[in-house]
Amino acid sequence: MTHTRSGSKKVDFALVLDPAPSTTLYTAVHAVLARLQQTYPQLSQSINSSGYSPLKSAPIAVLVETKTMTPNTDPLGQLGMIAAAFHRRLHTLPVQNATGTRPITDTGVIVTLPLISVTDHQWEVYFARDSGRTIQMVGPVELGSTRTLISTYMLLASLRLLESWIQEKFCPALEEWFSVDPLPA
Repeated sequence: MTHTRSGSKKVDFALVLDPAPSTTLYTAVHAVLARLQQTYPQLSQSINSSGYSPLKSAPIAVLVETKTMTPNTDPLGQLGMIAAAFHRRLHTLPVQNATGTRPITDTGVIVTLPLISVTDHQWEVYFARDSGRTIQMVGPVELGSTRTLISTYMLLASLRLLESWIQEKFCPALEEWFSVDPLPA
């Protein structure tokens, strides 16, 4: 687990979107960042709750927390806190669907966020679901493991499904959240 000087915890890995300059999402992200700079120059200039430079314009699609098997490990607690920060950040960006200072219930609902927990060899996924009033944690669902060759192939297939979900569901949901019309086909 990584700690900053202030003692806050960070997630270990993230799968992010790195939209190409010719895409609708790239245009949307950079329009939001420009609006953020103009409207709130004192705030973090990042799409994500993290100020880490490589993540500023790369929306986080999946969070990954790794742990070794110890009795004091609670990856779900850490993932839940990061997912809540992600949701809060999207709700405070200067976009049409964001709330600003209004309650979250005044807005649209953010797409469900997968949260991967890796403990030793075992990989599981939880889902942070925005219900409008709260974020519900659903899971775990087994993704596979690195213990055997067959379970490793199961893990690979699961990760490929997550990749498809990112492209087919998450990306369009963010385009909609940022209120950007999709490019014509």
